[in-house]
Amino acid sequence: MTVASRVEAVGRAKINLFLAVGPQRPDGYHEVTSVMQSVDLADTLVLRPAEAPGVTFVRGPGFEGDLPEPPDLVARALDLYRAEFPAAGPVAAEVSKGIPLAAGLAGGSADAAAALVGADALRGGGASRLRLEAMCRKLGSDVPFALRGGTALAGGRGEKLFPVASPHRLWWVLGMPGFPLRTAEVYERHDEMATGSDLSPARAGGLVKALAAGHPRGIAAALRNDLEGAAFDLAPPLAGLKEALRRAGAVGAVLTGSGPTIAALCRNEAHAEEVARRAGSAFARVEVVPSAEAGAEVVDREP
Repeated sequence: MTVASRVEAVGRAKINLFLAVGPQRPDGYHEVTSVMQSVDLADTLVLRPAEAPGVTFVRGPGFEGDLPEPPDLVARALDLYRAEFPAAGPVAAEVSKGIPLAAGLAGGSADAAAALVGADALRGGGASRLRLEAMCRKLGSDVPFALRGGTALAGGRGEKLFPVASPHRLWWVLGMPGFPLRTAEVYERHDEMATGSDLSPARAGGLVKALAAGHPRGIAAALRNDLEGAAFDLAPPLAGLKEALRRAGAVGAVLTGSGPTIAALCRNEAHAEEVARRAGSAFARVEVVPSAEAGAEVVDREP
């Protein structure tokens, strides 16, 4: 593949359908067992060769609030790629944000993964998937999954991934309260409140089986997030917002990541649109999104 003059890549958000959190490790991270799923809420990156590297952020449709500030994950990802491939020249990237910041949707990780695949496509490709994943692990716990996408069971600090069969498209309503929750603060409060958690992957077995079967009620019954107690303690309105989605007709609802976004499972697209309409006034922003089979990927390339 020849060198490109412009590459467009997307990085998709993720939601946690299951998150069991263990004690803090010596490296500062927590052991987790999680089932993660990509959804079609994305940031778009346009990358071009440049005389000097640079990253700019713009607000995409529906995006409100602050934009990322340096040193952001996109710049770190591009610096890492150039360190791995010294022959690659400087890259300028423009990131159109659709995924809100500090929302539990791994938007920064999605951007980093998209930056890596975009930079590789810009120079003509050639990096193996294993090498890209190794770079992702250096950037953050969620970045390897943001690269792969789909549905996966995660262990370790979130970087150990095992594919999970989810052959049926699922429809979610993402309720975004409009205020951030900082991951470090939520984990700190969780550690103060925690009484211990079983991290055995078998605990997610019911969810894995329900995903394979595609039964919304079975999936809803297995939704779980150990961080909900801490997040609801830090932001008490969240409990009521979760209940608002249930009252609106959602089959099930769960806080995703460290919050504050709440993901509500619906039967189909029409049902999701109805739930979003009914619950919309309770949130700063709602999005109806299907599950996605891919994570970060190149969607356009110009020679």
